[in-house]
Amino acid sequence: MNPADEAVGKVLLVAEGDQTIGRAICEEAARQGWAVAVHSAVDREAARELVTSIRAQGGRAMSGVADLRQTAQVSRLLQDVEQELGPVVGLICDPGAATVQPMLQLDEKLWHETLDSNLLSVFLTIQAVLPGMIEAGFGRLILLSSMAAHTGGQVGAAYAASKAGAEGLMRYYAGQLSSHRITANSISLAVIENEVTRKLIPTTDHLPLGRMGTVEEVAATCAMLLNNGYMTGQTLHLNGGLHFG
Repeated sequence: MNPADEAVGKVLLVAEGDQTIGRAICEEAARQGWAVAVHSAVDREAARELVTSIRAQGGRAMSGVADLRQTAQVSRLLQDVEQELGPVVGLICDPGAATVQPMLQLDEKLWHETLDSNLLSVFLTIQAVLPGMIEAGFGRLILLSSMAAHTGGQVGAAYAASKAGAEGLMRYYAGQLSSHRITANSISLAVIENEVTRKLIPTTDHLPLGRMGTVEEVAATCAMLLNNGYMTGQTLHLNGGLHFG
């Protein structure tokens, strides 16, 4: 982080922070000195356990529940975080709605559900944190995206469109916010090891690097962006060589 930014209170909100990747990000950010707000879509014991673990290691953390597709709930979440930890100057969005449906069977209901979860939620959360970031003259916006935004992928049209749209949104914010020292970047992920991918991909011999990515590698990439004030408007491709951006 630029020395000029050290005076800014480092408060980070991690959307879906109670999930596998989100947990690793929260833990790494706490080690880097960020106070961490762990968001979950529903009231989950995992979020509370993560907060307890971070506090036990001397960090500052809290958990909060909100449907990020609802403006009122996003606002209430931000108010709770600001009261307990301070103004949010770091935001990591990890929207993950991914329902597989054949192209000709995609209906309007699933289309709207997917875009609301993967695009609208990102927009509403960013809009909510921006006033505080602009006032602080500092901010970090990070989107966890998918290789599907660039290749189309196999999940479905709505998923690919939502991820591509979210990346475009981040580039817009990067162009508009640089004068406020607010950066906006995306990380395009593919084949990160977790319970789901281990079931879907039982062998990794066919992968370019012969293995899946780890949640720790995702967390390290996020930490780099949190501490880098010169990179903005970029998409980093963390996919083990499956796609060259």
